[in-house]
Amino acid sequence: MVVADAHGGPQASEMALNWLAAYRATTWVAKGISVDQWLAEATDLFVCVNDYIFRKSQRAAGSRTTLAVALIDPIQGLVFAASAGDSHVFLVGPKGASALVVGPGAGTFFLGMEPRSRADIGEACEAFAVPMDTAEATVLASDGLSTKGIGFTDPLGAVRETVSAIPPSDSTTEWAKALAVELVTRACRTQAANKSGDDIAVAVVRIGSKKQQGDSWQCPRMDT
Repeated sequence: MVVADAHGGPQASEMALNWLAAYRATTWVAKGISVDQWLAEATDLFVCVNDYIFRKSQRAAGSRTTLAVALIDPIQGLVFAASAGDSHVFLVGPKGASALVVGPGAGTFFLGMEPRSRADIGEACEAFAVPMDTAEATVLASDGLSTKGIGFTDPLGAVRETVSAIPPSDSTTEWAKALAVELVTRACRTQAANKSGDDIAVAVVRIGSKKQQGDSWQCPRMDT
């Protein structure tokens, strides 16, 4: 799962997504990744994306982007998440939602804007790996959800309220779509009430329940 929020044109977001698809996604799906690898490589991932965008920045007319990534691994029973900038990662459980990642560079950090050292990028990004035992869904959202004076004053509370408003469904796809649409709709209403606006992107994956079967378990169903 990826949400990239570009500024100065969409090119930086497109380049970030293309880079991830070409150089990381296939390997993650085919070979998986350990917790130690994820925590160690998250900064390197953002370093590579930053360098890639900046090298092409003249063609992209200065476009830059934030980036939030989540990888759901049903084999290991883990949710991996990382963010650079102010996009969000929420984990939805039976008792509501929790904010898993909000990049510490919120509001000030973008990939592709300028050359940055690994240390600088490491200070402006976060990475986590958490068990998915109690997770029902993972939600990624751009800062249109939370920018001061534009989005919700309490984005986590807004996600929790939105989750509770979505009717139960046997279809993981329809439930995920309903949550994404409702969250975007509520964010747009809030922006209109604030008489200000920003683009918003939301991605939702609903995770099926883990079923114990002796020493093994059935992989959860996942639909986007």
